[in-house]
Amino acid sequence: AVKGLKISMEQESTISINPKEDARFEALAQLIDANLRDANQWRQNERIVVFTEYKTTLDYLQRRLREHYADSSDRVLCLFGGMEDTTREQIKEAFNDPTAKVRILLATDAASEGLNLQETARFLLHYDCPWNPSRIEQRNGRLDRHGQARDVQTFHFASRQDADMRFMSHLILKVD
Repeated sequence: AVKGLKISMEQESTISINPKEDARFEALAQLIDANLRDANQWRQNERIVVFTEYKTTLDYLQRRLREHYADSSDRVLCLFGGMEDTTREQIKEAFNDPTAKVRILLATDAASEGLNLQETARFLLHYDCPWNPSRIEQRNGRLDRHGQARDVQTFHFASRQDADMRFMSHLILKVD
């Protein structure tokens, strides 16, 4: 629990099957290792927000991160649609508290509007890219806003496969 924040058992991840290979999760772990950790220690001043399209993906990432990082039970928090307002506010406060142990916020698009997360985080990963470019802008706006003291870095996955590249090209052209 984070400063009195209690996560109910129904909010805990229920998907327990790992794929044999998951390049996106491995890339996420590398991103975390490069930007949020020094060897086996969490950096005190770095945090990341990871946006997913689906609650199932959020549950999967929560479970995999807790398996991958033995000391991560109080380092990973989740925001998703349907949460009570008080729980949502507690998670936001914990993530924005520079003294809290939280380092990773996993979120669906339920967190892409109305949340100010720029106080402690400067890294954002679009684990799943939405088709609508305005949703990408909304996600980015959680960190890249007034009061952000550092340069925000946003990440998304790229692929050499034609269909994926056409999709990303179309999306980026829409944003431009």
